Amino acid sequence: MLLPLVMVLTNSFKTQAEYAANGPLSLPQSLNWDSIIIMWNRMDYTIKLWNSFLISILTALLAIAISLFNAFALGVARSKEAYFSWFSFYWRLRYLRKCWPTLWYYFFKLMGLYDTRLSVILTLAVLHSAFGTYLLTSVFSSTFPRELIEGGG
Repeated sequence: MLLPLVMVLTNSFKTQAEYAANGPLSLPQSLNWDSIIIMWNRMDYTIKLWNSFLISILTALLAIAISLFNAFALGVARSKEAYFSWFSFYWRLRYLRKCWPTLWYYFFKLMGLYDTRLSVILTLAVLHSAFGTYLLTSVFSSTFPRELIEGGG
């Protein structure tokens, strides 16, 4: 499993002549940083690295916020219609699975967010919040005493 990554790492430090002479399976004779510097500058890797960092952090924070609100509503502030809401959610999800990408496309086009970082962050946060909601709902529903919740309302 790690062999392809090791090969990429070792081949990134070889010169073109060394790669042509010895092939991809040999170890580099010296650490040559020229190919890495060329790639970094040609691909403008600093911007790509910053975009990845920004999108990852903001997606995680937004997904956590969405998960907390959903889990509180489903786990702590349970209502008598909770089972019906899970049933209707399942059927809505089955329907949306077919038209989900089209809906997001038209929504982002309409809002002027198409091909922006924010559209990626919103899409990934919504998709990642599903597991967080599931996990936190089970935690919230089992850790809060029912007497405490019923006494507050």
